[in-house]
Amino acid sequence: MRANKANVNSSKLKVITLGDKDKTLSLRESGANVIIDTAATADRTITLPQLTGEKSAKGAYYRIIWGGASDAQATVIQTASAAELIKGTAVYYLSGGTDNSDDIVDEQANGSSHRILTVNDNIEPGSMIELITDGSHWFISNCRLAVTADPVFS
Repeated sequence: MRANKANVNSSKLKVITLGDKDKTLSLRESGANVIIDTAATADRTITLPQLTGEKSAKGAYYRIIWGGASDAQATVIQTASAAELIKGTAVYYLSGGTDNSDDIVDEQANGSSHRILTVNDNIEPGSMIELITDGSHWFISNCRLAVTADPVFS
């Protein structure tokens, strides 16, 4: 029997469909594609699993995909505690403008205090972000967003 271990390849097996609701992910759901298929009626919050004290947390991985547009509300991705940070860069296409090459921009987490990423409204279908952990913090390993407002780390 194969050991229950978090890995990127298991994402081919797990799909979580997220409607108009908040979601707290668990380590058992590691490897999942979280597909947001419904526009939110209020800001939606996705909380990443607690890492502190979890020996099996290292390598946990999630891919969040917007399968439908979220035109009026933001999606908030946050860690489970203030000691766990989100590190990395959110790369995004700032749509709705003049469609110039300089519309592909990024927002960098500071690496020392950011634990929340707010992806603001008008999130286009097909946008996605992947997060992986070293067991202490979360890292953006891939990010392709199409939005009309800059994502914000806090």
